[in-house]
Amino acid sequence: MLTLLLLALLVQDSAPSDTDAEAALRKFREDCRNSAAEGRIAALRDVVKTRHERVARAVGEMLIVEADPVRIAAAAALGDLDHPASSEALSDALRTNLRRDEVVRAILKTIGELGWQAPVGRLHDLLSTSDPAMGPVIPDIVSAIGQLRSLDSMDPLIHLLTKFDPNAIGRKIIWANEEPIVREIEVALRSISGQDFRKAADWQQWWRAYRDALRSNADRCYWLTKTQSRVVVVKGDKVPADAVLVWTRAPLGKPGSSPGTTTTRKKDGK
Repeated sequence: MLTLLLLALLVQDSAPSDTDAEAALRKFREDCRNSAAEGRIAALRDVVKTRHERVARAVGEMLIVEADPVRIAAAAALGDLDHPASSEALSDALRTNLRRDEVVRAILKTIGELGWQAPVGRLHDLLSTSDPAMGPVIPDIVSAIGQLRSLDSMDPLIHLLTKFDPNAIGRKIIWANEEPIVREIEVALRSISGQDFRKAADWQQWWRAYRDALRSNADRCYWLTKTQSRVVVVKGDKVPADAVLVWTRAPLGKPGSSPGTTTTRKKDGK
């Protein structure tokens, strides 16, 4: 009985096979064929229950070719499929949807919730745009960056905050929604660092003093290929075999913050 129970648990925790994915995608295509938006959205919610790379990529294609309501649903559906391919599909769909504010907001929301840091470089690039039309989604971009909590985001965020300094030489803001952007920058910086400053110069001074220590002591989260679960590894712990890096973040008890104790956290949902 114990052996049967262990086998059942192993089967339950194992990743779907290629055969499982093909069966799920066959049903998905049939459900979408000749279906209106509502039917396609229902099919999306169903297919992502099969956690497989092929499924993630098929859903990602919907972010490129479908009407906006289906694209929004596809972005949300990928939030239920924790896989490197989901993160990649969302990141790839960003530029295609930059003129579709509600779609890009849905994509950014899911990127932030999933927590994979792979898209962070693309998000940084979007912050450097000189397009005034991007203004409405800049707060959402910054918010997603804050959720990802990558230490690599500190410099781009501080640089952007500097642009909003009323005393900055040659200050030129191209976006009309200055207040919500600054607010999201401050929230993101606090989320990543655990600190609370108001001036860009103070952020810069603190970051220069502690960035090396934060990076060398960072916690890391890995996605295990076999079980598709996540494990958090602190400095000194062994990196699990056959794993993909999800994120690298400042540890508890950050330098320069209030006293704290770094604890080993073995599991992390996001």
